[in-house]
Amino acid sequence: MERFQNRKEAGLLLAEQLLPLQKEHPLILAIPRGGVPVAVEVARRLGAEMDILIVKKIGAPANPELAIGAICEDGRPWFNSRVVSLLGIKTASLKALADEKSEEVRVQARRLRGSRSPLSVAGRTVILIDDGIATGATLLAAIYLLRAQSPDKILVAAPVAPASSLEELEKAADGVVCLKTPFHFYAVGDWYVEFPQVPDTEVLKLLQQTHPTELHP
Repeated sequence: MERFQNRKEAGLLLAEQLLPLQKEHPLILAIPRGGVPVAVEVARRLGAEMDILIVKKIGAPANPELAIGAICEDGRPWFNSRVVSLLGIKTASLKALADEKSEEVRVQARRLRGSRSPLSVAGRTVILIDDGIATGATLLAAIYLLRAQSPDKILVAAPVAPASSLEELEKAADGVVCLKTPFHFYAVGDWYVEFPQVPDTEVLKLLQQTHPTELHP
């Protein structure tokens, strides 16, 4: 299975698959930072509005890499009740973890959004885009968090993901588009020839192109 050259190529290829949705005038929501260069190409091809969805994974107290939930800009956390119950995490601990991540979200939002408010998702077809999916936990949480804002439809799109991660997302979302589902999957970066870190400066530059008069970092 061939690798993508870079995020730009992945975005162009993803855009072709999403083109039938153009008539729905979707709102493209990128997961920063890696999802932004991919989403920009999709937004350009579809002539769609684009914004970012800042969502942070909430890790377990003794194992930060184990996702027990997530939180985004509206400040309302989502927790995987099954995992929380299994680990026996107390309510007070959940609140402390959520408060810590909420502050991280606020800091990143100020850095990437400036004074601009998030675009409303109410009544719209929303396409959530990242540069790849590993466990899918953050995107799963993002779907549940977005549902509370009453979008008409939520779709997830990514260049690459393991099939096992897509199963849960397909249950939660209204549709999932993924270009590659390799049997042997270890990391998203393995499926790109060029996979550098995306600095805030690049994200800001790309967002400036989508909101030329509104962005004030």
